[in-house]
Amino acid sequence: MQFDQKSALALAAALAALLTSCNETADAPADAGPLKVTAEQLGQAYAESESVAQAKYGNRDLVVTGIVTMVTADPADNAVIRMKGSDPLHDVFLTLFETEKAKASGVNRGAKLTLRCEGATLVIGSPTLDGCTFEGRTNKEKS
Repeated sequence: MQFDQKSALALAAALAALLTSCNETADAPADAGPLKVTAEQLGQAYAESESVAQAKYGNRDLVVTGIVTMVTADPADNAVIRMKGSDPLHDVFLTLFETEKAKASGVNRGAKLTLRCEGATLVIGSPTLDGCTFEGRTNKEKS
């Protein structure tokens, strides 16, 4: 297989970006605290490169802020808050701990909300986070 110079440079740049991203995550001190990110940033990162996004967000505590599009339940009856992602077809799904379920009923569509979650992954094209708890008070009003 032959590569022209342009293809080789593009491949080298992509590998350098991947290695830099992996090193940033690996070098983060254990006590650095949660990584703050918006739901739209998560959506964009996973849309651009699932592997790079997973390396950055997959095994980190995250504090995610975004606009609520829906409050629902998954098949196991866990409360799930959906936030606007970067793509209208793929919201960001945040599954709450059981202890947070009652608070979810007070969340309205359009509210700006911040949740703390335990890592992220991509499920059927949508970033999905588990083990989420509310940060501060539940925002009931539209922002």
